[in-house]
Amino acid sequence: MLVMTSMPYHNMSSAQWLAMGKPMNVRRSPSMMGIVSEAFRRSEGVVRSLSATHPLLAWGSTATDFVAGHQKTDRPFGPDSPFARLIERDAVILGFDAPFSTFTFTHYVEDNLIDTLPVPLYETESVLARVIGYEGNENTQRVRVLSAQANLLRREEQLVTYLKNKGFLYRGRIGNTSLVWIQARALLAGAQQLVQEGNHFFDQSGT
Repeated sequence: MLVMTSMPYHNMSSAQWLAMGKPMNVRRSPSMMGIVSEAFRRSEGVVRSLSATHPLLAWGSTATDFVAGHQKTDRPFGPDSPFARLIERDAVILGFDAPFSTFTFTHYVEDNLIDTLPVPLYETESVLARVIGYEGNENTQRVRVLSAQANLLRREEQLVTYLKNKGFLYRGRIGNTSLVWIQARALLAGAQQLVQEGNHFFDQSGT
């Protein structure tokens, strides 16, 4: 199975996107994650999850099951989301001509370690979002958005360094295309180990 992100916004936070009041149209909202993601979205047999903020695209024999129910959780990359199923399926996360910082799966890792963070990962109040489904019907869903504090205190470069030093994170090239990849389970395990060792990829000062 092949999976890609397809957020309908770019260069803004999910909170800013929701504040615009636009619905995520599962059939028509373009993926703003680049031309490859948008071409994949339009491909035959590709299905899209019904998350208002972090819809995933999937292709393969179990794609429909993979994306099912994304709209039912208010934490779009929480334990009840398709992001958790990447762990179950022992997925490999690959970026081409894109840095590690573009890996949305790291938010699932943050959610997994939520009790170790110095500040709330999510804003206190959920946001009401609109989604237009496959049949053209509009529904609303409650969504938790990442807190401004968490975004400010994230120190992802510390996680990247740790994963590289442990041999979990790989880099390579095919022609002029740069690649970076890691197993989803290794990313989660590496982050957990980093925290267990008394370090963190969030500034623990909380300021």
